[in-house]
Amino acid sequence: MYIERLQVEGGFLHGLDLQFGHDLSVLIGGRGVGKTAVVELIRFCLGAPNLDAELMQASFEHAVGVLGDRYHVPGR
Repeated sequence: MYIERLQVEGGFLHGLDLQFGHDLSVLIGGRGVGKTAVVELIRFCLGAPNLDAELMQASFEHAVGVLGDRYHVPGR
């Protein structure tokens, strides 16, 4: 699988438009710039599971928090 692009609408990364190269293997940046947010959004979009339920819930909450009011959590 190759992810070509990530576009974000809403939340604190609103307007982010990343294009990935075939040779991308790492995200580099300073503290608080959104590296983990990008990884969690990709995991969220792909529905990729974590190794345990607690981490999976934390990843889901992180992605939803990044998206802000653009994503409604069912049951809330």
